[in-house]
Amino acid sequence: GDIYRAKSNSKAELIFTNNNVLRIGAASRVEIKEYMVEGEKSNGVVKLHRGKVQAVAGEELIKKVAAFAEGNKFEVHTQNAVAGIRGTNMLVSHERGSTIVIFLAGRGYLYNPQIPDRVVPLTAGVNNLSFVAAPGAAPAQPRPASPAQINNFVQQLEPNIPVQAGGGVGGGQTPVALAAEIPPPQPPPPPTPVVQVAAGPQQQFE
Repeated sequence: GDIYRAKSNSKAELIFTNNNVLRIGAASRVEIKEYMVEGEKSNGVVKLHRGKVQAVAGEELIKKVAAFAEGNKFEVHTQNAVAGIRGTNMLVSHERGSTIVIFLAGRGYLYNPQIPDRVVPLTAGVNNLSFVAAPGAAPAQPRPASPAQINNFVQQLEPNIPVQAGGGVGGGQTPVALAAEIPPPQPPPPPTPVVQVAAGPQQQFE
């Protein structure tokens, strides 16, 4: 699938054809492993190789999940975890071999693919944080995330100035990529550059 990279002073946002959103934090690398929308089914799988992402379900997926949960998914995979949203909004981080998941809205699940029968349910506003600390570890017992943890995470993912670009993904669907260029702080601040991202097997945001 297509690979999208954001360097240390960049962020990006992908909006898919069914209005699901994937925000990519600085110093992150993600791969669209699968994305298919067909009739009443919608399946999206994103591989987070490193860094941070935010996955937000669009209204179309929310309605489909309400009618047929098992036939619809929007998941973020890491080296040691699978996090899925059920018409929700979640944050995922994968750094130094550890995966952290926080749900901001709705509910979802987290498990280690090496231990597929140990699935941890997560619910926003209650026990919305869990993590997988190592390749062979089971997800930690869910607990509430603090406001400071949530705010710090969200600030690292919110895009600034979007620029429309295209990129193909698996399953014949094409998302619209919105890339936000964030210049490093230095006096006097330079004008914010706007870069048109070309379509191809790999998108890189400087």
